[in-house]
Amino acid sequence: MGFLFNDVNEFREIINEKFKNTDSYLFAIKHNSTGKGFLKLFFSNLYNTVDSSRTFLLYFNEKGIYEKEVSNSTKGDFILMPWDEIEVFEIVEEYRKAFIKFPHLGKNISYEIDFDEKMGVDNRKNFENLKEKSWHRL
Repeated sequence: MGFLFNDVNEFREIINEKFKNTDSYLFAIKHNSTGKGFLKLFFSNLYNTVDSSRTFLLYFNEKGIYEKEVSNSTKGDFILMPWDEIEVFEIVEEYRKAFIKFPHLGKNISYEIDFDEKMGVDNRKNFENLKEKSWHRL
């Protein structure tokens, strides 16, 4: 099933099966920088729309950040981005959302974490938990 047919309980189950707890995950939307967003919009409205709406489950532990795209399907596995490959890890907090930004293997990665949407019902609690634990970075 695709993103529109998934629910939070399904995401919690996926996280719990893989990592045995659900307090260190976030539901995220891929975030393009303003410049990148305009560039993609200029070249292709369709590409920009599809690319900007990609959704992910992010799980944080001592090894790094595990990413799993759930836009089209919950099948597939998590991809690890180890902490030793992430030199700069930036969090920008706003009232109803936060942005996680970091370079990984030469590519700038950015996620939007919404605290008020239906699929991100666990985001605020888990975000605060991860901040308290320094995102599990060693």
